[in-house]
Amino acid sequence: MIRYKIVSANTIFDRVHKNFIPTDPNNIDYQRYLAWVAAGNTPEPADPPRVVDIDEDVAIRDIMRKVRRLTNRLKTLLPTLDVNDIL
Repeated sequence: MIRYKIVSANTIFDRVHKNFIPTDPNNIDYQRYLAWVAAGNTPEPADPPRVVDIDEDVAIRDIMRKVRRLTNRLKTLLPTLDVNDIL
C-alpha cells in the first residue's frame, strides 16, 4: 500500500495516520511527506474528476419546479408579498 495519496492540488492524505495534510511548507506532516518523496517514493495520484452526464433540459425543468414550489410557499406564508419584488 502506498502511504500517501494526492487528494487535490493543496491536500494529501496520509493513510497511516488517516489525516489530510495541507500543502503548507510550515506543516510538519507536509515536511515529512516531502522527505518521503525526496527518498524516492511516489504518492498515489489523485482520482480523475467525475464526469456527470446530465440532460440539461431535465435539470432546468427540475430547477423551475423547485422555484415554483418555493414561490407558492412564499405566497402562502406572506400573502401580501409580491414575489416579483424579490426575484
